[in-house]
Amino acid sequence: MAVLTSLPNAASVSATLAGKPNIVLFLQDDQDFLEGRASLRPLPKALSLIGDRGAFAENWFVHTPVCCPSRAELLTGRYFHNLRMPSGGGGGCMHVQTGVADREDKANAHSFAKHLVREAGYTAGWFGKHLNACPHEPPPGYDCPTCRWFANGGAEDTEPGGYLGCSFSDFAGGVPSNGTYSRNGTYRSWRPGAPTAGGLRLPQHGGYVTSIIANLSLEWLQTVGGSRAPRDADGALLTPFVLTVAPKAPHSPATPAPWYEEGTWVDEERVRAPRTASFGVAPSRLADHHGMIAGQGPLLPHEVSAIDRQFRKRWKALLSVDDAIAAVAASLESLRLWRWTYFFVTSDHGYNLGQHNLPSCKLSVYDHSIRVPMLLRGPGVSPQSFAEVGSNVDLAPTFLSLAGLDPPSAPGPPMDGVSLLPWLLAAAAPADLPAATRKQLAREAVRLGTPRPHVRTHHWVEFFSLGNLTVCGGGTPNGSAGRAPPPPPRPRPPP
Repeated sequence: MAVLTSLPNAASVSATLAGKPNIVLFLQDDQDFLEGRASLRPLPKALSLIGDRGAFAENWFVHTPVCCPSRAELLTGRYFHNLRMPSGGGGGCMHVQTGVADREDKANAHSFAKHLVREAGYTAGWFGKHLNACPHEPPPGYDCPTCRWFANGGAEDTEPGGYLGCSFSDFAGGVPSNGTYSRNGTYRSWRPGAPTAGGLRLPQHGGYVTSIIANLSLEWLQTVGGSRAPRDADGALLTPFVLTVAPKAPHSPATPAPWYEEGTWVDEERVRAPRTASFGVAPSRLADHHGMIAGQGPLLPHEVSAIDRQFRKRWKALLSVDDAIAAVAASLESLRLWRWTYFFVTSDHGYNLGQHNLPSCKLSVYDHSIRVPMLLRGPGVSPQSFAEVGSNVDLAPTFLSLAGLDPPSAPGPPMDGVSLLPWLLAAAAPADLPAATRKQLAREAVRLGTPRPHVRTHHWVEFFSLGNLTVCGGGTPNGSAGRAPPPPPRPRPPP
């Protein structure tokens, strides 16, 4: 096989693609999908570059609407009951067994990155929030010679530290990083002894977390996909990459970047949270709902105002995510990698913004907490509204299949999710697909037979309570109504 050490001329690419595809995943935190496409208004570049040029999922869900369980499900392709601590065991990462108390790590030890790196010859980079109990040293799959592990557990939910001036575990090639901002594998967004402004240390990239992870992911892309990265005669990378960029946005406190704090269209239009059918309903309409819902009183005026303020902050925080998505997409274009790259944009779960009278948070088993956005662009993915019921446990097996691996045959515990290749690529011309993807698609099409069934006909929601919904603000959106008069006592169900 010929090996190129410079970027290919587009005219030299053969009619039939060889090689394995690259995979990019943007994983937001707490991004709602309350109004479908309208919910993505703060992401116009993502819609234009990804959603409008590929698949826009109408029915994409998670199974456990809280951070660590949902993220562990995404990493492994397995349901929560296969990842959780033993009954009565307690602990773990929100009850996910992550290697605590000398137990087997059921999440990090079986991630899609481990499969891709060790079985398919990929390199992997993670930039941003991982599991809430984030390992300091890179887990399996992020310890290869060209891998990058730049991760944290989401940092604090108050400032400073959540969005500004937070720290990360920083390992390159499995080795602790030491440099301008990193010491012994710990990165801080400022330089020790750096100049100060207003008594504060001058941070890197404005100290803003989304900018930090976006810029560092772009640097890594240049390393693993730039002119010095070996390619085949068509221009496919001999070592393909899987890149995850995981912003904290729009999770509480949803701090916007300083340059988006004021003067954006979000403030000019005074946008407000969607008034969906379940927003601020009469309490009598909730009496036959789940216990956490049935005990909700009416939404009070100051709570509605606080919800709208928080909603505007969330959208302004997402403006930086949109910038990051556009920057990575532009980098793929300049590196001539789009023909071999699948790009996913989604969230770990949804969010409550007044639905069923819940002023904030997630943690409920209703649509507003479990329905999330999903955009996908890549070779053979025609512009489409994807109506099948997909879920976060389908991502890991889909990634493996894209790389030419067969998920049912993968070593380790079996995945509960399914590869979506036969549905997403149903109309693809074989010549448009990377060789590894093309071969696996043919395998899966034979296995499914005809007529092709639906991905699933029902969706399981699995939940292990972390307590009642007061954990997200005691009846006000993330405490953001602190300046408003205190509400009268509201009945709350016991935890």
